[in-house]
Amino acid sequence: MLAGLQQVDEDRCLVVMGDHVFEADDVRRLMAAPGRNVLAVDRDPQRQVGGLGGVAPVRVRTEADGRLLELAADLKEYAAIDAGLSCVHVADVTAVIADAPAMPWAAVRRRMLDDGFEMTTCDFTGLWAAVDTPDGVRALERVMWHRYGPKPTDQIIARTVNRRISGPLTRQLLRTGLSPHVATLLAFATTLLASGLIAVGDRWAMAVGGLGVLLGSALDGVDGELARVSGRASRRGAALDTLLDRYADLAVVVGLVIGAGHAETAWAWAFAAGCGCLLISYIHAVGRDTEVRLLFRREVRLLVFALAAISGLPLWGLAVVAVAANLDTARGVVLLLRAMRT
Repeated sequence: MLAGLQQVDEDRCLVVMGDHVFEADDVRRLMAAPGRNVLAVDRDPQRQVGGLGGVAPVRVRTEADGRLLELAADLKEYAAIDAGLSCVHVADVTAVIADAPAMPWAAVRRRMLDDGFEMTTCDFTGLWAAVDTPDGVRALERVMWHRYGPKPTDQIIARTVNRRISGPLTRQLLRTGLSPHVATLLAFATTLLASGLIAVGDRWAMAVGGLGVLLGSALDGVDGELARVSGRASRRGAALDTLLDRYADLAVVVGLVIGAGHAETAWAWAFAAGCGCLLISYIHAVGRDTEVRLLFRREVRLLVFALAAISGLPLWGLAVVAVAANLDTARGVVLLLRAMRT
């Protein structure tokens, strides 16, 4: 630790347990907290993930104003537990450890407290974890997926079908470091392949293609989950996902038309269905800052297309989406105009 502190150019620095993970908002609050030396503490031990590798947490006792009074693993009465992150004054720590034998970080902080150095606490309220065991890593993956993977706007199909497929895949792919962009391309390719099978027109090919559309719909959630859970979400990735989703939607529409035999009626329904798919996406983009939420979202449309292909009724799938999507679009236009009066 002394060698590391000697490389610090600032007066203060963060000291973190190497196997701990924290949310950025909590770290920012810790760095902005008043006080010369500030310890991150949690008054709700259940918030911690991973079990600390079976090691008893360091307990802390504080004044009502957050000033640190005592810290030790065997305290009988305590207000919180040490979260494993501190923002310290480099000179204070150096003064304590410069001429002392090697000691654990908890012992260094106890000695700082005993020597009269100012020490306060900052309450953490977000997720934090100790991931020094395989079980701890898996627990963190599950908790982070539940916290960041699903969207608050998910509807029933996304929650009960798609996320049940995408969730386990995302947790496995997190370990590979796969880019969210690659996941986007894989979902797009899956839907394109499924559309090609539907276009064959053979009953079994259409059924397999319908299942492929369902799989592509579920995989479409993986890229966003990977981005949010790993902290790699970006406007570029969101734009790429949106654009490829629209191309994939139109590919499924064309596949159903070809599978239905190129009939003029099929092309008419396909045009209406394609317009509905595009306009729903457009209204969603325009009304992103409003409370307007459409009902016939992408996972619903793809479910209808998939069921139509599996049942061998591509024309009915196009007709249902054409009617429902455009009705939902008209409803969205009305709601959007109302929301934009001011």
